[in-house]
Amino acid sequence: MPLENRSLLTPRSQGFAEWAALLFALLAILGLFSLAGLAFAAGKATSFTLSNGLQIVVIPDHRLPIVTHMVYVRAGSADDPPGKSGLAHYLEHLMFKGTANYPTGQYDLIVTHAGGTNNAFTSTDKTYYYEQILKEGLPQIMALDADRLAGLAFAPSEAESELKVVEEERRAYDNDPESVLAQNIGRRLYDATPYAHPVLGEPAELARLTMSDAMAFHRAHYGASMTAVVVSGDVEPDDVRKIANDTYGRLPAGEPVARPALDMRTAACVSGHVGVRSGRVARTRISLHYVTPGSLDMAAPDAAAVELLADILQSEVISPLWADLVTQQRLANDIEVSHDLRMAAGEFTVTVEAAETVAPDRLERAAREAMISLRRNGIDAESLAIAKRRWLASTVLASDDQLAVATDYGEQIAAGRSVEEVEGEGAAVAGVTVADINAILKTTLSNRCYLTGVLMPAPDAAATGVQPKQSAHPAAAVH
Repeated sequence: MPLENRSLLTPRSQGFAEWAALLFALLAILGLFSLAGLAFAAGKATSFTLSNGLQIVVIPDHRLPIVTHMVYVRAGSADDPPGKSGLAHYLEHLMFKGTANYPTGQYDLIVTHAGGTNNAFTSTDKTYYYEQILKEGLPQIMALDADRLAGLAFAPSEAESELKVVEEERRAYDNDPESVLAQNIGRRLYDATPYAHPVLGEPAELARLTMSDAMAFHRAHYGASMTAVVVSGDVEPDDVRKIANDTYGRLPAGEPVARPALDMRTAACVSGHVGVRSGRVARTRISLHYVTPGSLDMAAPDAAAVELLADILQSEVISPLWADLVTQQRLANDIEVSHDLRMAAGEFTVTVEAAETVAPDRLERAAREAMISLRRNGIDAESLAIAKRRWLASTVLASDDQLAVATDYGEQIAAGRSVEEVEGEGAAVAGVTVADINAILKTTLSNRCYLTGVLMPAPDAAATGVQPKQSAHPAAAVH
């Protein structure tokens, strides 16, 4: 489940999104909604920081007696020490093994008795843990998570057995051709930076990880000042503040660990090809990968413009790429466009799936020519207006999902943005102009600086070493 970085536009079926966009456009005309004034239906958030530096964000939503509680640690695979890739993800697994106060097995038992569910994810820049529970269980859940942030305690045999689980997850990743391609593209795009190695780690380095390695990573990166907690649901900020002071407030602040600088100047102009053949691939897929500025360097208006551009380009209705490659030339069956925004660098990807009998080189040439034409002709005002209406529809509809709202705030808070910036997205989207969109096409999506990925069928899986698919999480690792 790739939840690494939130896109401003929530993926939905094209037909439903277009219908919803028309509905909310009508509501906007009637004055019931507006881009610039949009705040989540669940209510604006309250943010405060405890004396130890731990940030708390509370988003009241009193429609149901449930609460979503999320703990974001600002450390991920980019913080893995040299030679110990996969360590952040390994620790994520060990966080469920127990503490001195809550022995192995107690965590899941307590969450279940609170009527809840839980999970955790590791990405390049952060690791997060969440529970959804009945609201009465919030004090105990906050005490439980504060306790495992304070320290872990379990038998070494537990760590050894969990490492085998993580290694199996890594092997499943290698059995998925799309994941293998994504891994190889990442190595090329971000060569010589901490973004180059996969979240799940390199197999040889992963096999050497120890319980001591994980405990050292916990001590270095899991301090209160490096953590943010998001609580969304049937709660009041003052009540959450009291519980937080009694639980998280007792944690030591910790010393923030400076991550080595990620110099993306080389990555910004990578070119060439990365290919994977597999008998498990039905149709050729060509992908063009462009490095964009990260969230630390990209202003909110620019981030909004990139996301709107991605939405325009993947829409069956308004995409110039779709009109060219699918409708007119009939060289492609499908086009997917995404923007993966991380702290130090983003990745804008255009993926084109070949129509039957279309050769890879012909599809690649056509995709490249379509992008050149797109940069030359640009995006028109009508397409941008439609994309903004789609954003409004998607965001208002997503605000009905308590977990989605909490995740949205948490992802962006952990990436260094303020609550005001999160809630100002509507204004940022409203302010995007055609000139902004077309400037991105001409600069960020350079005709010279992109990496081409090629995923092609092969006669059989045995010839390529790719085995039947099991489970893979190419962009984020899940507990």
